[in-house]
Amino acid sequence: MVTARPNIVVINLDDMRTDSMVAMPKTQAWMGNGGTFFPNATVSTPSCCPSRASLMSGKYVHNNGQYNQNNVGADLDLMVQRYLHDSGYFTGHSGKFLHWLNINTKAPHWDRWTYWKGGYNNVQMRQDNQTINSQGYASTIGIDRAIEYTRTWKTQNDEKPFFIQYAPTAPHSPATPEPKYSSAAVPTMQQKPSHTETDRKDKPPFVGFTNETYAQGNSARTQMHRVLYTLDDQVDRFMSELESQGELANTMVIFTADNGYFFGEHGRSGKFLPYYESTGVPFYVRWPGHVAAGAVDNRYVSHVDITPTVLAAANVTQNLSTMDGRDILNGYARPFAFSEYYYDTANANYITSWVSMQNSQFMYAEYYGQNTDRNGTPTFREYYDMVNDPYQMVNLLKDSTTANDPNVNQLSAQLAAMKNCVGNACQ
Repeated sequence: MVTARPNIVVINLDDMRTDSMVAMPKTQAWMGNGGTFFPNATVSTPSCCPSRASLMSGKYVHNNGQYNQNNVGADLDLMVQRYLHDSGYFTGHSGKFLHWLNINTKAPHWDRWTYWKGGYNNVQMRQDNQTINSQGYASTIGIDRAIEYTRTWKTQNDEKPFFIQYAPTAPHSPATPEPKYSSAAVPTMQQKPSHTETDRKDKPPFVGFTNETYAQGNSARTQMHRVLYTLDDQVDRFMSELESQGELANTMVIFTADNGYFFGEHGRSGKFLPYYESTGVPFYVRWPGHVAAGAVDNRYVSHVDITPTVLAAANVTQNLSTMDGRDILNGYARPFAFSEYYYDTANANYITSWVSMQNSQFMYAEYYGQNTDRNGTPTFREYYDMVNDPYQMVNLLKDSTTANDPNVNQLSAQLAAMKNCVGNACQ
């Protein structure tokens, strides 16, 4: 039964950078061939819980209050699930949520609920109103649950649209492949100049605290891609299920990840920094008849755009909260991508607060020390010429010569506005 309003599915992976889509050819076929790819997508914050809060709230961290991983922050009553539920959608979640939420708790505004905090095999889960020790592989169980939601709702009221958020652990490290993929072949990662960057004195001091090698990065990538092979199977299974139910033709699907990941670039693993490997994520939108199939859209899009886009597609107007994102289907084009990070002892606790902006011409970042006050004088600045230095090797503000220093006064003023912006004032 095709409903008047679309069903909506948001698939949000954990620690997946854009070029890891090579490990998900079935998903690529559904989302890339059947939808539009946004290669210039960035997260608002390259850190799990703050990123997820931005996705669900449509607000940057400085407005949603989810500054770090473990402390209560974002308001669960001002998120996409509430707006859709209030407007008549079935709502179901399956996977990771906000890390501070107790595993024994069911978040509000979800009709159906499956929640786990991490891991792959036999993980503890909250399923609706009970906490269980699951038996099996989490990525598969998560899709089992999502499929069960849709079948139940179809029986209850086939004319009522649904919203599902699927947020698997995959490919978060330590990545544990299921047995059939434990030794699967993974093509070797292409080595980049940033893998052999030995002189990092032009970068913030803490960038040099680790020395992840290309070999170590490739090893981590291999395991993470093996985990993605299973996820590719499960996304394919879910999409095929929606097709068999007759729902896929009227379903908007958004596929993305909460942040990217370093595989040895700049001597780093993990995320939490403003470089592209950390902030860049896969981003696809599929909605037959509304979004071009097999297309590429080079605009700068952010996770704060997901909720405004979803609500516009569902024809939902809410007046409870001012959102910073935009409906990406209305043609709005940003001049740059903005990201921010608040010092967080739960992460690499030496990485300071920072804000950044980037486009095809430059990346500019300001760092503010180990606190959440970002209104003082920056303690460090970075500027990269992305045309001539796409691997972000030479910070022109800290290299051996001042003759090539760009004038960043205007960029600094723009960042000052962005780090405190609200609503349409956010570019």
